[in-house]
Order: sequence, then C-alpha cells, then structure tokens
Amino acid sequence: MEEEDDVIAVRRAFNETEERLRVIRMRQSMLGSRLAILVSQVDTLSAIMHGRMASNNAMSKSASQIYL
Repeated sequence: MEEEDDVIAVRRAFNETEERLRVIRMRQSMLGSRLAILVSQVDTLSAIMHGRMASNNAMSKSASQIYL
C-alpha cells in the first residue's frame, strides 16, 4: 500500500514537472519570436537612420560646395 502511494506521488511530481517544463518551453518560444521581431525592427530602423544620415551628408556637402 505504501509502495503504491509512493508510485502515485512520483507520477504526480513527474507530471507536474512535465507541465512546468511545457509552459517554460512555450514561453521561451514566444520570447524567441518576439526577439526576432524586435531584431528585425531594429535592423529596419537602423537602415532608415543610415539612409537619412547618408542623404543629410550628401545635402550638406552640396550646400557647402555652393559657397566655394
């Protein structure tokens, strides 16, 4: 009888641990997806800013050449 109780307790603990791990893996997956989106957005913003800086530099060079 006591042995059966131990088996039940072990199974219950195993199932609870499995469920916790499932939740953790799901959260990790969601976090990975969100991080990938964030990286993509940062790359896009970096490209936009780089393009603006390049066009600003081109305009300032043109303006400075006018006064030469």
